[in-house]
Amino acid sequence: LRRNPTRLPHHGVEFPLGFVPRAISSSEGGEEANDAVLVRMTAARLAYPQTTAAATATATTTHPLDLSVLRPAGTGPGVGGGGGGGGGGGHALLGPNGSGKTLLLHSLIEASGCSDPPVGGPHLRSGSLEFLETESDLAPTRDRNGNVLAPPRPRLRHVSFSSHSSLLDRGGTVHRAIGGSSLSPAAKFLVVRFGLFHLLHRDVGTLSTGEVRKVLLVRALSARPRLLVLDNAFDGLDVPSRSNLSDLVSRTLRGFRPDILVNGIEASSAGRTQVLISTHRHEEVVPEIGTVSWFRNGGGGG
Repeated sequence: LRRNPTRLPHHGVEFPLGFVPRAISSSEGGEEANDAVLVRMTAARLAYPQTTAAATATATTTHPLDLSVLRPAGTGPGVGGGGGGGGGGGHALLGPNGSGKTLLLHSLIEASGCSDPPVGGPHLRSGSLEFLETESDLAPTRDRNGNVLAPPRPRLRHVSFSSHSSLLDRGGTVHRAIGGSSLSPAAKFLVVRFGLFHLLHRDVGTLSTGEVRKVLLVRALSARPRLLVLDNAFDGLDVPSRSNLSDLVSRTLRGFRPDILVNGIEASSAGRTQVLISTHRHEEVVPEIGTVSWFRNGGGGG
């Protein structure tokens, strides 16, 4: 285990960040190569946005935070083209409610520009929070003839209790919730993979909680994001649904294999996505998670 000595106080209480259950990199100093890093926070001071100037002046702000989220293994510059190759498995933020996990996630979501539903802002008061982007990140997907098949992959998509509620409020069929009037190749692949094909024409309001989470995951992953944020995504699920969701997270981190035919669509259509999961239950940290940042002794909402 490698201990990250960074301390992130929240609401006046300090808690250590970072037990990392994976081998120390060859640098032995804990520094990761830039081409393996997806998101980096440096001396970042975070706070929830306030609604009044007076509240903003007295808002609790964290001490400076340094944190990196790596690209998934087998990706990054050079995979299929030259360079790094990614850093490893997923990343989990583990700790009790109120310890600051959601504050950190909201900061990432806000910085990505991909917030739906919105999380408000700003959360970053000083320091830096950046998505490290390569030329391939910013390039559209093309076929062998150079025709554009898909736009550049978005930085981030997220699944949370608020996105669950938002989906139900909007209503409509599963098909429309996932892809509107038509499904992309990635969505078609994931619909079959996640066992949603028979539900495509059902109204989302008739689905179980576990089925709604599946729809949210497929909708998020069909955009082929570079990072998927799961904020307490297991909350409200029964035991079988928790087990099912754990399996889907594991599959996402392992990468989808071309072991079933989905109307001729290749598994690569779904892309490779890193997963950042926030939870207060250690059993939700699937074996494919390569990095765990441990939060404790929180003192407020988050």
